[in-house]
Amino acid sequence: MDYFYNFFITYRRLKMISREGIIKINNTYNKNIKKEKETKKNNFTLYKNIVITILSILGNFSIFFSYTLPFVFGISAFIIYKEELSNIPLVLMVIITSFTLGISSGIRLIFSILLMFALSRNYIINSNKATYACLASVITLFSGLLTNYIAKNPPINNMYCALEALSLVIVFFIFDTAYNLIENIDLKKDFSSFEALSLGVVFSIFLLGTADINIFTLSIAMIFTTFLLLFVATYFSLSLCLSFSLVSSILLTLRGGFDTDIILIFTVACLFASMTKNISKITSTLIFGFTALTLSCYINKSIMFTVGLKEVLIASAAFLIFTALFNDRVMAFLSSTETIDHGNIFNNAIKKTIKEEIENKKNMINEVSYNITLNNKNENTNVTKSICKVLTADICTNCEDFHKCWNEEGEDTFVNFSQVILDTYNGKITSKKDLPKSFINKCKYNFFMFKSTSYLCDNLKLKKDYNNKLNKFKSLMKIEFNSVNKTLDNIYNNIKKGLNYFSSDEKKVKEGLFSMGIIVKETVILEDFQGKIKTYLKTGKRLSSEEYRITVPLLLSEILGKNIMYDYNSYTEQAFEAFEYTFTERMPYSLSVGVRREKKENREECGDNYSNIVLPTNTHLIALADGMGSGEKANKQSERVLNLLEEMLSCGSGEENSVNMINSILSLEEDEIFTTLDVVLFDLYNAEAEFIKAGALESYLKRDGEIMDLTGEALPIGIIENINLATEKLKLKNNDYLYLISDGFLEAFSDDRELIKEKIKNMEYRNPQKIADELFNEAYARSLGKLKDDVSILVVKVREEIAG
Repeated sequence: MDYFYNFFITYRRLKMISREGIIKINNTYNKNIKKEKETKKNNFTLYKNIVITILSILGNFSIFFSYTLPFVFGISAFIIYKEELSNIPLVLMVIITSFTLGISSGIRLIFSILLMFALSRNYIINSNKATYACLASVITLFSGLLTNYIAKNPPINNMYCALEALSLVIVFFIFDTAYNLIENIDLKKDFSSFEALSLGVVFSIFLLGTADINIFTLSIAMIFTTFLLLFVATYFSLSLCLSFSLVSSILLTLRGGFDTDIILIFTVACLFASMTKNISKITSTLIFGFTALTLSCYINKSIMFTVGLKEVLIASAAFLIFTALFNDRVMAFLSSTETIDHGNIFNNAIKKTIKEEIENKKNMINEVSYNITLNNKNENTNVTKSICKVLTADICTNCEDFHKCWNEEGEDTFVNFSQVILDTYNGKITSKKDLPKSFINKCKYNFFMFKSTSYLCDNLKLKKDYNNKLNKFKSLMKIEFNSVNKTLDNIYNNIKKGLNYFSSDEKKVKEGLFSMGIIVKETVILEDFQGKIKTYLKTGKRLSSEEYRITVPLLLSEILGKNIMYDYNSYTEQAFEAFEYTFTERMPYSLSVGVRREKKENREECGDNYSNIVLPTNTHLIALADGMGSGEKANKQSERVLNLLEEMLSCGSGEENSVNMINSILSLEEDEIFTTLDVVLFDLYNAEAEFIKAGALESYLKRDGEIMDLTGEALPIGIIENINLATEKLKLKNNDYLYLISDGFLEAFSDDRELIKEKIKNMEYRNPQKIADELFNEAYARSLGKLKDDVSILVVKVREEIAG
């Protein structure tokens, strides 16, 4: 029992999450992630090809030891491995290499690229990065050795080829790591050592490629280095900043043209700048420049700068201008990526947890559902054989005539006794005087045998009745379990779909209400699982009736472009001087309902009941139930049926499934309980109405002065185990009128349906309640003030809402 209790507690919690959604999940809003990723992917396809092309060109100018190209072969291998990248950079690298190092180097690169292409087409090799990189390295070494052999280059060139082959493996994995980091930068907060190193190497290629470019004696590489180190020191972690400074300065030194002192100078300058970035960006920038220039003078023992004074000043000024213009955007981007990262992870964790919980409960339900009907006892017990077997063993074996009765005259004895058993079971024999003479004459213990037979027959009947009810209950539980499973699926699908959150409109709402003198502390605007816009406001003072009914809805309607109204079903609570108000989107259609019901004469209660509620699915439920007979018992029957119907439909159960479930529950009752049911389910979005009838009278639709009958042939619920419901769907429109009546109203008109339709047709009132009252007055007058049965009239008017 504890397990079932825990299951239903979990089920109710999940249902609460489904209804209340993201408000309960602590701001884990669903932003159209899929669409954002599609756009991001398309944009990134262009950007990454541009960046790779620039890196390829600059990598060609990063020549070490006069002949070595440490980046070209690694970049080429990476581009070929990543099939989504353009091959244009490969062509550019061949052309530039041919111009910078000669035709033989260009031919060698072409030869290596072609072999790498052939290598990448092998699925087994291409599926393993390490294998591919190592084989590409062998190709690079082989092509270099072959070129040196043909061109008769100095032996030292073979050593350079070995360095290029080794660097290919390193550069390949560095580019692969940096590529993945940049592609998923919105999901990255911390960087490992190799990730920081990879980004530092890629960053350095930009500097190495521009190392020989000078404009008015200014080193472009030094300006880029200073600016980018300031950027990393200001906006990223200390570890990443130090990795950038060390890698870039070491590579610049190896490249040639720069003093080895810049390794120490840039590293210490980055350290101090990163440590002071929280004070202010101007302070950290000044400290970076001051440290770099001071260390230069200290190392040179004079006012001479290892790093250029002009370059540092220009880069620092450019960085300060950059932060003044774009600091908010950069910070917003970095904070948003962290928020998105946390939100996505948190959202996914919640969804995964709920999905696992739902799957566990569904598995339990399926197992219980399977086992609960596994041993249904539907066997037809042979009454005569089973009773005969028991009584002959317990009574006849102790009789001195046993041998004569069952051995010498066995067939005749069995026929006589079987007939007595059948007649007793069927109620034809109720006392000794009803026993046949042939049986009395044959069995000396005839009365004792009759009483024993009667007792066993009663037990068999009770057992049969018990098994039938048990099987019915098991079937009912199986149906309900299936319904719960579907509801759990709907809950998860709603949670997975998420809620759309309109954060950009919140500021407009706050500003608009502030201009009207309404101060809002908190605002949440979202679209629920049914696509309805809801706005939650928390104010510091209680709003007047005019404000929450007219002023606020009008402003919200203007900003959101929807027809907004105050949600009268919500409540206003006061907590810490804060008042909460809920506003919801008005549905395109609504129903106005007029009700009049009266009890039968000399009865304390009316046996009819009705429902008039809007379900969470934005469907309006109108239902009329007429209990068996009249009075208190009939009232409780009809009320019970409607309560069950409302609860089942509210939790997402299907219409026909719900009615069938209620019918099965009533059919299990020992007392005879049945009721008619007349149901209208009206979709407030598209004005589609579904009519379900179980033993109910015809309803009437009045449209443009014409009357239409809505009939259905079906038994009331609770009479038989399985019923066939009468259903019909119809598209309604503005100013349509529906009339639902009970049989007491029909009886008041002497069953004259044509007269009822004529009265409805001639009714000129537009107010549904006034129409219901007038129809009842007519019925009451025709009954001469003495109603012969309970009378109920429901008049429903369809309204199409006007926006604004």
